[in-house]
Parts: sequence; structure tokens; C-alpha cells
Amino acid sequence: MSKPLDSTSTQKPIVAGVDGSTNNLPATMWAFAEGARSGLPVKLLTVTEQTEIRTPGFAKEPTSFNYVDYAYGSLEQVATRAGREYPDVEVSTDVIVDDALGGLVDKSSEASMVVVGKRGIGAIERMTLGSVSIALSGRSAVPTVVVPDDWDADVHRGQSILVGLDLHHDADPLLEFAFTRAQELGVPLVVLHVWDTHPAIVPGHEDLTRWSDEARAVVESKIAPWKAKFPEVDALAMAVHARTADGLLDEAAAAQLLVLGRHTRGHSPAGLGLRSVTRTVMHYGNLPIAVVPTVATD
Repeated sequence: MSKPLDSTSTQKPIVAGVDGSTNNLPATMWAFAEGARSGLPVKLLTVTEQTEIRTPGFAKEPTSFNYVDYAYGSLEQVATRAGREYPDVEVSTDVIVDDALGGLVDKSSEASMVVVGKRGIGAIERMTLGSVSIALSGRSAVPTVVVPDDWDADVHRGQSILVGLDLHHDADPLLEFAFTRAQELGVPLVVLHVWDTHPAIVPGHEDLTRWSDEARAVVESKIAPWKAKFPEVDALAMAVHARTADGLLDEAAAAQLLVLGRHTRGHSPAGLGLRSVTRTVMHYGNLPIAVVPTVATD
């Protein structure tokens, strides 16, 4: 299996939320692949509100068992399975008694990244729209990656990384996150700004073309320092006129990872707001989505 985590290590681990279901395995494997790529350790974490489970009341011989002990056993099985493919990744396991969201948010302050499944069952409540994965992405102290249940990384190996760039927010955290991965994976990087405006102020096609060219020039200026820092990365600047979520989802169809920003000030306690573009893309997207904390520039 994977190497046990060295207790003297000062590196913040990649925290992978594990619920014990097979649906959750793609997220766990994504976290291990990231650990192998980056050299960071992986911590497998189960958050449970249950500490004791009892047999039905009608059972002739009622009994109970400690769920925390069971969860640790399940985590060891997951570590062993993932470790066969990634034997050099240092791994630790942890079980905490808390509500799913609160426990994951608290642990995010001790992590370099948090990785969770798009949906879950069991100890972590089923992650539907507006539930744990959405809320965690809006509140985590570090980048959060949400991985679909049916994601097969081997099928998408070699595909590009896509960054959705909001020109009103600090781009550097997203670009550092994306350029680093693109370089080490040896894949192209597409940096996309999707812009939209009301039809009433668009006189004609020429205006749309000119504004798209101007937006693309701004994107080019944003990524120029990063292209100089990562000259091996084939980075393309794009700007398209569309509804923001639609434009991102269209381009994401050919990507292995979508990187989006999340404003760190004034967020809702429930995480991403109902009108959030990031929330919409996470709901409809069928690829891993990394949500990176950023700050507004205006």
C-alpha cells in the first residue's frame, strides 16, 4: 500500500473526503494522482455524525458498534487500493465526528487542497445541488476539486486544462494553479473569458468581433507573465460572447480539468449563491472542477 505519512512532515496534505461508497472512488484516485504529481501527502478523511449504530429494535439479540472504528477500517481499505497504483504517495487517515460540511471546512485550513466527489452517500450526505460539495467549494480556505462519480482519468489523459477567467477578480491564484498542473502533466492550457451583454447595446456583428478581440487582448496581458514563467506550457488565450455558464461548459467538453475562481469576501454561509456561475457549471459539468479562492480587484 502507500507509504504511511511521516509525522514530522511539514507539508500540508491533500485532503480527500471519503464516504466509503464506490461512487467516491474517482475523487480519491484523483487526489492520489495529484499527490503523485506534486509530491504532497494525501490524507483520507471521513466525517461522520454517527458514533454508534444499533441493530433494529425488533432484533432478538440487539447489538451496536462504533462507527468511527468501522470508518477507520474502511479508510485503510481505500488507502490500500489506491496505494497499489500510487505506491510512493504518503498517506494518512482520519475520522472526525462533525457534520459533513463543518468538518471538511475546518480541515481545509490544514490542507493544501480538498478533493471530494460530486455526490456521496453514507457518512457524507448525498451531495446534490446546494449540498456539501457546493457549500464546501464556496467556503473552503484552499482550492477545492469536485470530481464526478463516473470520471475515468485514463480516458481524458492528455486533454487540456481550462481556466475560466473573470477579469474583475485576481487571476494569479487560478493561473498559478493551472499553469503548474499543465506543465507537469504536459498538456495544453486554455484561458477563457466569457463575456455577455444586453442585445440592446450591440449595434452589429462588427461590435461583437471588436469587443471579443479587446477581451482576448486583456486575457493575453493577464497570462503573459505566466507564459514567461512556464515557457513549456502551450497556453492559449480565448474570449467568447455567450452566457457565461454556457460558454464555459461548451469549452469544458474537451478538457480534463476546469479551474474557476471564487470570491473570498461576502460569501454565503451555504457556500456558492443560487445565481453563482460556478455553482451552475458545477451542477451541469461532467469533469473535475477546481474552485480556487480569489479576491475582487474592484
